[in-house]
Amino acid sequence: MADLELPDAFRTKVYAGPDRTTLVGHLQTAIRVTNRNLYSMVEIACIFSQPFDWHIQDARGSVVWQDEEALQPGDFFVISPGRFLFFQIHYSSLLTQSR
Repeated sequence: MADLELPDAFRTKVYAGPDRTTLVGHLQTAIRVTNRNLYSMVEIACIFSQPFDWHIQDARGSVVWQDEEALQPGDFFVISPGRFLFFQIHYSSLLTQSR
């Protein structure tokens, strides 16, 4: 599948855990994607042993809140005290409208 070039789009990677050893998926995201959208994608892609006890951090280690703020470019890390039981997808594309 060829990558689509979208105006105002950026590539994002999501990893399981605090390092870059286990890739959950790649996202090609458009400007109007929100932090809440990222959480929704992770909930679709992953099953957790402790489903309500996880969050997402950016590359600086700051928590990405589940809100309507625009998702910023970068890599993200899914942090959970439990285990990741299953990854359902390895590539997703959020093709939403640009500005």
